[in-house]
Amino acid sequence: MANLPKSRVESAPPFTYSAVDYFGPWYVKLGRKEVKRYGALFTCMASRSVRIEVAHSLETDSFLQALWRFISRRGPIRELRSHQGTNFVGAQNELKKALREMDDD
Repeated sequence: MANLPKSRVESAPPFTYSAVDYFGPWYVKLGRKEVKRYGALFTCMASRSVRIEVAHSLETDSFLQALWRFISRRGPIRELRSHQGTNFVGAQNELKKALREMDDD
């Protein structure tokens, strides 16, 4: 059996190394209609604790909003792992683009 990755054994604050996945949909009443909502499941790689944020859709901007809420509550993330779903890849591209556009001055 291979050794565990560094992110699983390094001593760090909770959720410094995290993983994310979606689950759902849940059908929620909004007024008189039912809408779909999804859960974004964030997992701490070291302690295996979890945090669930609501995502309004499977689109990239909805994931970025859930990620922003997660970071605002739990603090900065050093590494975020996920499968290569289109919303996660789109979010990665958006964040890389935002970093390139930042003015270092």
